[in-house]
Amino acid sequence: MTLREVMRAAIRRWYVVLLVLVIGAVGAVFLQRDGGSYATRTSVVFTLPGQAALLPENGATDERVIAFAAAVAQELNGGEPAPAYATADAPSYGAGVREGVWVGLPNYGGQWVQSFGLAQIEIQIVDRTEEGVRVTQHELLQRVTEIAASRQEQSGVAESELIRTSVVPLTARIDHIEASRSATLLAFAAIGSASLIVGLWLAVLLERRAQPLRVGRRTSVAWVQPMKEVHSR
Repeated sequence: MTLREVMRAAIRRWYVVLLVLVIGAVGAVFLQRDGGSYATRTSVVFTLPGQAALLPENGATDERVIAFAAAVAQELNGGEPAPAYATADAPSYGAGVREGVWVGLPNYGGQWVQSFGLAQIEIQIVDRTEEGVRVTQHELLQRVTEIAASRQEQSGVAESELIRTSVVPLTARIDHIEASRSATLLAFAAIGSASLIVGLWLAVLLERRAQPLRVGRRTSVAWVQPMKEVHSR
């Protein structure tokens, strides 16, 4: 089909193209209003007894403390391993998560090779509302403290030898994640282009289906006229 035929179909079936464009515009506005999420990446560091979290020799790089933090994270995940991303600082919402929780140790080995060099649990929470993130954050932080205390109590660790947990400063904040202006414009342009293509395709499809009817009507008229002339003679 040539461009001229497409344009002819679009002109004859303009209402189809317009309808699809309107549906695309309504969908784009709905997605724009529904866009944006709230997220936090709260870190809980495990330290040796009597050590502050901000001290360089706090025990956070000790293999035994790292193993303990990994056990706590695994129990918090219900025994399931945390999903691995290509980099340690990759956010969960960057993978398309709009509502979810990710709990695990920072993996500095990448997606294929795991390397945990810090006794620190990262709790990533993504939700539609800020209140939802805040409630989940409070519950999970409380669970980390409870699991750490319960495991050490079951092992009979003395009070003076308990591994401590503390929230890393400034990581408890909740951020609002939304698309930038340029990304929003690109999204609207993509939806508009897709709607136009679909509208033109439907217009061409309807025009092709209507062509046999036109040909049939013209043929019947052409046969009726000669028969009338013969009868008159």
